[in-house]
Amino acid sequence: MNFISLEEAKQLPKKKMDSIFVTDAEGRIFELPAATAESMIVTEERLEELGHTPIIPYDQLVHSETTEEVGGRHMAPALIGSGMIWHERWLVGPYVWAADHQQYFGPHMHPWRNYLAHD
Repeated sequence: MNFISLEEAKQLPKKKMDSIFVTDAEGRIFELPAATAESMIVTEERLEELGHTPIIPYDQLVHSETTEEVGGRHMAPALIGSGMIWHERWLVGPYVWAADHQQYFGPHMHPWRNYLAHD
């Protein structure tokens, strides 16, 4: 993982992404066009039919050092200790911006130790 300085982060543009990322039970990561994803939203009726889903929406996550769900949400494995952490230093990659909850690509960090990023 290549962290960057604040000065470097300020010089790099951010780009709004027109895609979302999902994972499967085998741990693979997929990038889907937003329009495709929008056509596949799970309805309230379907949620009632299923009873529950194997994932938690971003806005319902609660951070915990032992919560597996948190580690799977933002793929930034830090070689610090033995697990994944929310990176609190500048890094370039995809993220959900705290200001508008949209997906972007660019320099960011997670100062609140959750899925929301600051750029």
